[in-house]
Amino acid sequence: MIMPAPATSKSKPPIRRSRSNATAETLSPTAIYSDDAEKAVIGSMMAQPGEVMDDAKAMLSMDDFFVPAHQEIFRELVAMWNSGVAIDVYLIHQRLIDRKLAESVGSPGILSELLTSFASHLNVGFYIQEVKKKSMLRALQRGCVTVAQDIAENPDKAYDVAERASSLFSRIDSLKESSPILDAAACVARFNLERDAIQRGEGANRMASGIMRIDEANGGFPLPGFVVIASGPGGGKTAIAGNLLANFCSYDIGVGVFSLEMTIPQLIKRAVASAARIDSRRLNGKIHDAEQLRVDAATNEIRQWPFWIDETANLTPADLRSKCRQLVKKGAKVIELDYLQLMRGSNRQDERREQVAEITRTIKLLTNELGILFIVLAQVNREGRKRGELQLSDLAESSTIEQDADAVLLLERKAGCDGCPTSAIPYIARWAKYRDGSIGDMELTYNAPELRFT
Repeated sequence: MIMPAPATSKSKPPIRRSRSNATAETLSPTAIYSDDAEKAVIGSMMAQPGEVMDDAKAMLSMDDFFVPAHQEIFRELVAMWNSGVAIDVYLIHQRLIDRKLAESVGSPGILSELLTSFASHLNVGFYIQEVKKKSMLRALQRGCVTVAQDIAENPDKAYDVAERASSLFSRIDSLKESSPILDAAACVARFNLERDAIQRGEGANRMASGIMRIDEANGGFPLPGFVVIASGPGGGKTAIAGNLLANFCSYDIGVGVFSLEMTIPQLIKRAVASAARIDSRRLNGKIHDAEQLRVDAATNEIRQWPFWIDETANLTPADLRSKCRQLVKKGAKVIELDYLQLMRGSNRQDERREQVAEITRTIKLLTNELGILFIVLAQVNREGRKRGELQLSDLAESSTIEQDADAVLLLERKAGCDGCPTSAIPYIARWAKYRDGSIGDMELTYNAPELRFT
């Protein structure tokens, strides 16, 4: 068998443009593709379908090929395989004749050349990746052209143009090749790597919260993990998120915060009140010298904490993806979002349920991709607040919050404690879901003036 030359980028004009790609590719300065890689994949699919077809189908689509002839042949090969039809040069040719494509796309000579010059199926994974990478680069080319046109046509709508560009490139990013399918031995090897790291004290699948009752139940939060902390308005979720921020930072764990509800001065005031053990309301006016000393000590301590706050209004999933990656590069291992119902989806025209589903999917994917703990604050619905003893079904707006989250902690004031002092209000924290742990209730004490849970 003749091995094809190494894959290279060429600008050979295609036989005909592929439907929706025609305009963008016409405007692109150079069409990026590898003729050799495309031929190697097609040839291997024809010669060794049993060894190649499943990987090719999983990783590639028809539009990942640039040469129209290769697009159509790939389409026929997949259709034949799915239908249980034998892969044969003459059968492929006949199917192309039926579609009136044989002369330009798949004459017996063209098909035979592909078959006799295919790469060893042992190397086809490399060529599949090359085809995929070139496809992504072409998509980026088309995206750049689209954005340039949008800028030219809407020079006075910078924010709208930026949002459309961000959404476009996020969709392109999602086209990356899928993860490989692992066999049993590889799965066990990955598990052993994690266990060995934990045993050596160099890794963990839990992150301690610093709140004793929470950590006793399951060893802390799952890592990586998408954790929802939900309550009604004024139910303590923002306070407990602030406590977690302080605790993580005291362990030198970097935290990124998306604050959609509070301003940065409001958040810092809460952190100072908790650290200085001072009634937060006192910080709204002049305080005594002794109190000021405690505040100064708290601000000096907080100044050293490894955290970053983003207060972008109208945060979208595309913004979240971009900013989370930036925060992780800065050193964040925990991300807090306050709160989910203030985010919106990429498409403002979608129903709210669809927007929330997009947001939770984005968070779930980011959690696993970046290996982080993602804590999301959320509201519970009015019915749950009236009834008490909150349940998973009380999460507001969408059941996808429950489905996508790894753990859900419901927080509510304990019934029958109206006369309790504000410095010691009993709360119930309920693990309503914990994908890899136990569920149940924990009793916490809330110091309302100092905004601290213990």
